[in-house]
Amino acid sequence: MEQPKILVIYYSQTGQQRTILDNLVNDIKGKASIDYAEIILEKPFPFPWSAWTFFDAMPETVEGIASPIKPFDQKIYDTDYDLVIFGYQPWFLNPSQPTTSFLKSEHAKVLKGKPVVTIIGCRNMWLHGQEKVKKELIGAGANLVGNIVLTDRATN
Repeated sequence: MEQPKILVIYYSQTGQQRTILDNLVNDIKGKASIDYAEIILEKPFPFPWSAWTFFDAMPETVEGIASPIKPFDQKIYDTDYDLVIFGYQPWFLNPSQPTTSFLKSEHAKVLKGKPVVTIIGCRNMWLHGQEKVKKELIGAGANLVGNIVLTDRATN
């Protein structure tokens, strides 16, 4: 019997979201074929952020304005996945710019007809962003089957 194929799509500026996703799939490694696709903006955000960069990102994030992203490896587009795990984080109560950029891009075609579980790594206030992600997933032809929220309880 062939192993299930899982695609993990994510954006992570600091590596924290990737760590969350690695831990999430750790127990099924060897029982499923797992591919990762990192969302990379053509013009990445600097890290660490300056105050100017932080506040300058707000209008585009709130308005859901997409930026160009780099394509995934061709294998991602050619594989018929059984499940997509989509890891993202909210910025300014909305999906992060890289998240929106992916969902509004031609690359979101990998979601069409697929069951999707969203994994949110955040401090708090994620619900508004998830509602926007739900609409974009529907627009991409995906089937949202679950949502897991992991909140960091450390002080801001």
